[in-house]
Amino acid sequence: MIKKFVPFLVILTLIVTSAGVFAINTDETISAVAAFTAAASPEPAPGVTGGEWAVIGLARSECGSEEYFNKYLKNVTAEIKKKNGVLSDRKYTEYSKTVLALGALGVSPENIGGYNLVSPLFDFEKVVSQGINGAIWALIALESNDFSVDTSAIKERYVEHILKNRTEDGGWTMMSGGEAEADITAMALVALKSFRDIEAVESAVNEALATLSGMQKENGGFASMGAENAESCAQVLTALSELGVSPNDSRFIKNGKGVKDALMTFSLKNGSFEHIRGAGGNLIATEQALYALCSAKRAEEGKSGLFDFRDVPLKESVSGSTANSDIKKKDIIYSGKTFADTEGTKYGKEISELASRGIVSGMTETLYCPEEGLTRAQFATITVNALGLPLKEFDGFTDVKNTDWFYGYVAAAKICGIVNGITDEVFMPQSAITIEQAAVMTARAARICGIESGAFSANDILSDYYDYREVSSWAEKDLAFCIEYDIMNIEGDYILPKKDISRGEMAVMIYNMLRRAELI
Repeated sequence: MIKKFVPFLVILTLIVTSAGVFAINTDETISAVAAFTAAASPEPAPGVTGGEWAVIGLARSECGSEEYFNKYLKNVTAEIKKKNGVLSDRKYTEYSKTVLALGALGVSPENIGGYNLVSPLFDFEKVVSQGINGAIWALIALESNDFSVDTSAIKERYVEHILKNRTEDGGWTMMSGGEAEADITAMALVALKSFRDIEAVESAVNEALATLSGMQKENGGFASMGAENAESCAQVLTALSELGVSPNDSRFIKNGKGVKDALMTFSLKNGSFEHIRGAGGNLIATEQALYALCSAKRAEEGKSGLFDFRDVPLKESVSGSTANSDIKKKDIIYSGKTFADTEGTKYGKEISELASRGIVSGMTETLYCPEEGLTRAQFATITVNALGLPLKEFDGFTDVKNTDWFYGYVAAAKICGIVNGITDEVFMPQSAITIEQAAVMTARAARICGIESGAFSANDILSDYYDYREVSSWAEKDLAFCIEYDIMNIEGDYILPKKDISRGEMAVMIYNMLRRAELI
């Protein structure tokens, strides 16, 4: 439940002792910081101070209002539409932090303003070109929720990249070859926290904790570029909390002072935090202090992590789309995916486009094998995957078992009207699929996507080909539909309806259907 803001005079109970250490009432402190954050950024917008980090802190502290969050959703949706889904072509952390802010609000980042903001995080080269910060926040964002695509492979790459770029003293830094920095080391630890079952990660985490302990000042604080500051303390407090390390752990207590004590020495009576002592309130420092204190409180209460939004109830998607809710636009998730045996060929463009969206895959990592055939189960699977349809259960086919890898796909295709069996009870999933069978499945899928056909004579269309009489009567209308609407590309004067369709020909049909339906 989202709480109302508590009036300032009631909540400001930060009491300074004679030694300068704060007696902290965590709930009241968080409320005070949250109230200042919201008041200082009344129109939360994407990509600015008082944007995503403020939203995350307010959402996770349960101190924000629906009105405030709706303002952010309105502003971020407008910005995404204005930029046609491209938040930045250089700073991919813009995608990461927007994914996190939307997740904190229970809004799917896979369909916001009609765009998928998770997809850019699969572009490994673009993400890491920004530096280690890009990889860290991409990994945090991808681990923050369960998405409709498998993120395991790309997360593994980011984990490897982060481990590879450690400093000699066991931490991380923005500058290659330098000494570890508290801020970046702490952020990297947050990113790696879910991967500690990997031996190399566990070893790196333990070494980095020792490095952070060695960096800690005698007053419990941390510095960046030689200056003690609130943000460094906030990031370390967040890392300790997310890793399940108590701020009172003996490794992080110096002269009786811990990092939480040090962080509070930057707080001001109005609920804000200074960047460095004596500089006055700073919104960036305040935002980071807010979510650090939230992280610590959530850890104390045994709640999910600061950036783990699986506990947040999902809201209705903010898509602005009128498409069938079961059909999902297939965005690029593997940028520029190509195969050695298709690049530059007649199937090359279509195969690359589908592979980039995870709709088709190669026979190996580098070979697609476009002239190979495929089975009825494989074609049904690819078609369901192309439309992004949810998997189903259907026990009507005696030769499709619920233990078969294709079971959910064939069931979805049957329930959605894309496939029928060879008989009412037999699907023959392992049989090769012919051109006319593929045309029927594709035509049905096209109609589900909203591609409506006008009046046409199937006989007039098919009779342009020498072998039109070989087309089965049950396939005539759908085959003519695919030809008339440029879904099927036929070279020469023969349809060859009984010929087994190749993987390359299949890719062209699926691509043409998706393009006409404006799903790619």
